[in-house]
Amino acid sequence: MKKNNKRRENTVKGAKKIVPSLKKANQRIKALRKELDKADDKLAKMEQIKSDFVSIVSHELRTPLAIIKEGISLILDGLMGEINDKQRKILSMSNDNVNRLARIINDLLDISKIEAGKLELKKEAVDMRSIIREVCDKYKPELDKKQQSLAIDLPNRYINILVDRNRMREVLMNLISNASKFTPANGSIKIDLREKDNGVEVEITDNGIGISKENLAKLFDKFAQFGRTPGSGAKGTGLGLAITKHLVELHKGTIKVESKVNQGSTFTIFLPRLMDFSLKPGIKYIVEKHFPDGIH
Repeated sequence: MKKNNKRRENTVKGAKKIVPSLKKANQRIKALRKELDKADDKLAKMEQIKSDFVSIVSHELRTPLAIIKEGISLILDGLMGEINDKQRKILSMSNDNVNRLARIINDLLDISKIEAGKLELKKEAVDMRSIIREVCDKYKPELDKKQQSLAIDLPNRYINILVDRNRMREVLMNLISNASKFTPANGSIKIDLREKDNGVEVEITDNGIGISKENLAKLFDKFAQFGRTPGSGAKGTGLGLAITKHLVELHKGTIKVESKVNQGSTFTIFLPRLMDFSLKPGIKYIVEKHFPDGIH
């Protein structure tokens, strides 16, 4: 009994010695937590300042850029008088660079809106085939100049899906443009559209230079650029694929890529057939009752 009492006393004494140390450790943890909170707040403010800066500068650049573009177009169209071949060549180069700068500004604005959570989708029921045809028609002349073939494989029936038409065009344009950049002359690009049980799948395949295994993991990161060479050639902001991924995910979809160096790449987009949950409850109930499998 005495031994037990002695042991109990020793335990209590030991605990009393530990308590001050625990209090100090707890105080230190609280102080560190406050420091971390301050650092997080500071980082958030800096991120917001950066985002606001990008947005304001991009908006301010748009107007003078549009004026420059219009001026060059007027001269190229001969409305300001005749121009010789040398002048036309220089003006055409200037026009190409103005267009490139406009794309950079649009990319910066898009990524700024996405990161701020301010990019809203305007969904409507559309035939996915019509978007693919529209984008392919737009890019066909450019691909012809590069002697690249473009093939599409579409189902014979309507493939209706609820998407933001303009944003989905942007997704496909980014992927086709990317495929064209890294596919040599006489190369090929193919787009396949397939129906799935709960959605649709779009596959963009090229036989270009491909992507190394180590670069695949960071392919959709902001400002990621691979295979970029100095001088003329494939150029970009490194934002196109990052924006593409965000836009697909805003549609509750997924995007993946398979690629091998010198064997080409395949980007696969899956888009679910989702009900529009912004519908009023009464309308939503009627639609779900009569179309339990979704609107096809």
